Amino acid sequence: LFTLLFDTGATCTTLNRESLDALGLSIPPDAPRVTLQTANGRLEAELVLVDAIWLGDSPVEWVTVAVCESCASKTSVGLLGLNVSQRFQVALDHDRREISFERRGSGDDRSLDIRNWLRIRSQVTKHWDGRIEVDLQGFNDARQEIRSAVVRLECSGQSFAIQLDAIPPLGEASVQVELPREADCSEQELELTRAYWGLDRFE
Repeated sequence: LFTLLFDTGATCTTLNRESLDALGLSIPPDAPRVTLQTANGRLEAELVLVDAIWLGDSPVEWVTVAVCESCASKTSVGLLGLNVSQRFQVALDHDRREISFERRGSGDDRSLDIRNWLRIRSQVTKHWDGRIEVDLQGFNDARQEIRSAVVRLECSGQSFAIQLDAIPPLGEASVQVELPREADCSEQELELTRAYWGLDRFE
């Protein structure tokens, strides 16, 4: 049982190394990293994937946790971030000085967690007959399947949503889609807009 400080400004949940050791979780040398804005300034933190975090009797599967010593205190081992709290309807009772968490539906977007583990690459091909095809690849660095991911492809002011399905643990998946012939993808940007784990325990 761990005590976390509910931080409405924290995107990512954090734990200190002592807590990770107690959970039997090690930090691999190739762990992804993220930059955190803390009360003590910006710092770079390693990320680990925790099988589940329970708030009372409500579990949240496959939570990305940042390793942060300065985020802990004498009364808490880290911060409860948006990647967990967004799964709940949060209510604050000022008179009782209580915060309540009511579970939302199971279909919530998990892109805040998954974006740290999913690498996306695209290749645009314009054929001689004017057809424009996009090959989109997703590389999953997590040890859990990504059930689906929706990527927004921005091409010179035009936006296209492309979905990748069933990206296996430590594996990859790809999809090919055809764009309108007038699309100009000489310059492009990719953004993960929605993503879902393949949940297999409590959902």
